[in-house]
Amino acid sequence: MSVPTPIATVMSTSGSSGAQSRSHTNRQDNTWEKVYGLDVWRLRELGIDGRGIANIAFSGIPQPWLKELAKRWARWRLATGRVAATASVGTVAVSRFGQFLADPKVQVERLGQVDRPLLERYLAHLHTELAGRTVHRHMIGQLNLFFTAIRQHRWDDTLPTTAMFFPEDFPKLGQWLPRALSEQVMAQLERPDNSIGGMTPGIDW
Repeated sequence: MSVPTPIATVMSTSGSSGAQSRSHTNRQDNTWEKVYGLDVWRLRELGIDGRGIANIAFSGIPQPWLKELAKRWARWRLATGRVAATASVGTVAVSRFGQFLADPKVQVERLGQVDRPLLERYLAHLHTELAGRTVHRHMIGQLNLFFTAIRQHRWDDTLPTTAMFFPEDFPKLGQWLPRALSEQVMAQLERPDNSIGGMTPGIDW
């Protein structure tokens, strides 16, 4: 006659599995809390395989209010399974925009001032700096996605409804961009000495 397995033993095994799951979740939460406030996120510390992307840097964003929004956007993208390259180039786009806003000739001090007329000035600025390079489209497209995320998640309701780009705003290129940036391109974007995506001879942007 077989001996029944004690109920207490079964419950103990199930409880151990649940405790391990909760412990793993708690460790992830604690890691995010430690990393979130930093200007440079080391993806390995977050348990994220960057596939060639080691860090996401927010140090190029001068405005604290814009940096906080950029961090929320990047965290949401990483937490929902976007590849690290996507979050990284999005942060580069916000960094470039933040440096434009910090120009004394622009003088934008809050999100509520980011309207369509300002974006038209920014388009002209980008054309001067990036015309003819494929990264030009990325900087516009990623910033537009940033504005969309702010509205969808209600991160800041002061963003004007006119703050958006239209298909006609994108530069015409002879070829469509690849879905993912090459590792060479991303490495160039992340270099600290490139003034947020500055160009290097020999790399076709």
